[in-house]
Amino acid sequence: MVSTTLEIKTLTPIWTGDAGGKCTEIKETGIIGSMRWWYEAIVRGLGGYACDPTKPHKCELSGKEKKTERVQKLCPVCYLFGTTGWKRQFNLQVKPPRQVVPLHFRTGIPMNYKWLGRIFGGAEKEVDGRKEYDISNLKVFFGNLEFHAVFREVESNFARMQFSSLLNFMSKYGGIGAKLQHGFGQFGCEPSSDFGIAFSNLYRMIEEEQFKTDINPNEAPNLKNFVCTTYNLKQNDLKGFLGDGSHYGSQEMKKEGRYIPCVFDLRYKGKANIGFRQWLEERKSWSHDNLNRLLGVSEKKGQEIKDGERAASKVMMGMPYKQDNGYSLKVFAFSPSDLLSPAEFVDLFDDYMQEAFGVNGSPVYGTDILKKIKEGTL
Repeated sequence: MVSTTLEIKTLTPIWTGDAGGKCTEIKETGIIGSMRWWYEAIVRGLGGYACDPTKPHKCELSGKEKKTERVQKLCPVCYLFGTTGWKRQFNLQVKPPRQVVPLHFRTGIPMNYKWLGRIFGGAEKEVDGRKEYDISNLKVFFGNLEFHAVFREVESNFARMQFSSLLNFMSKYGGIGAKLQHGFGQFGCEPSSDFGIAFSNLYRMIEEEQFKTDINPNEAPNLKNFVCTTYNLKQNDLKGFLGDGSHYGSQEMKKEGRYIPCVFDLRYKGKANIGFRQWLEERKSWSHDNLNRLLGVSEKKGQEIKDGERAASKVMMGMPYKQDNGYSLKVFAFSPSDLLSPAEFVDLFDDYMQEAFGVNGSPVYGTDILKKIKEGTL
């Protein structure tokens, strides 16, 4: 039996929600689900097919297929992560940090407390005739986690290399768990010596048509449309979020400085025109349809919307986390190809960050990553 153990160092809290939508424990299913999502994007970028496991046409096996038939009837993602009639090629156990920390936020506008409290499951209460939400008793995971994976005998070396390389990719360019668009899930992990080799092997198998082939779902995450850009900020740039008056949540977190949970203001609306959505609408005259396509929509005029109207954000923005003498802010996006290219997104976001903080980012494009994978130089 082949196994591997990796230590995950959280840079911002990790969120894996329970059945009630709260973060009460580390859910391996949530971790695996986010890993699968990123692997789908990599496979599609390499020209492979990755099915949507929530749709009727997902991959499945009857159990009667021969070995070669099994592989050819599965997309690369289902081959690694499992589907009906085919077990996932690894079992994962996550040893959580010894302690959890209280959930808290930083915002320059007190009216944002209500939205944050409701979305993150705060206890509803009435104060002076107003509805408010108390999040002081909610917890999140922040600290080192241990990932222990045991691999099946079927292609165990392939699965081990893909597993560790995928976690390395996510630590460099994305995040893990849920609520990435709210800044959660930024992490670091031990470097994998198999990082480039694993994905080059995957590309070779896709090119040789060893897996199932089909047309990918429309607007599904694809590394061809991906960019990750990092901004270095000084502590003084973020001083508006570091005062006691900007703190929302447990009092014991007022002095927390390893990460700054201010993504709501940076994404939506904050003081002095800080807020990417507000900036796009007011300064760039973007329509609501385009804003929703890029940044998602989960509410309409303060009300929950129907599932058919719901749209996931194509832009994820990490909480600024402490690094060297300042803070690092990572932004990653799957830019809709008919709306703007990844390069156009970077130019647009740089304009916003110049106005908000006077900084430009250091982008890494998915197309460059894919080129290195195909050339074997990653």
